[in-house]
Amino acid sequence: MVPVPDEAVTNRLLACVVVRECDAADVARLMRTCRERLPYCMVPHHFAFHDTLPRTSTGKVDRRALLTGAGRDSQTSAGR
Repeated sequence: MVPVPDEAVTNRLLACVVVRECDAADVARLMRTCRERLPYCMVPHHFAFHDTLPRTSTGKVDRRALLTGAGRDSQTSAGR
């Protein structure tokens, strides 16, 4: 999860998910699972689906690239 700055609430959470295939039922199931298992403040506001996560030169996940949307295939609002 990546915090995304938001003036209204300080930060909103973006969950970056690597998937092979995804449809609306998968997104609904993912959202329901997050609501059941995570505290309210940790439930993501949005999901971004990727084929792969961007990496830095040292092999770590490039969080800055996730924030700018580099490599983002699609984004879905979670509708908390």
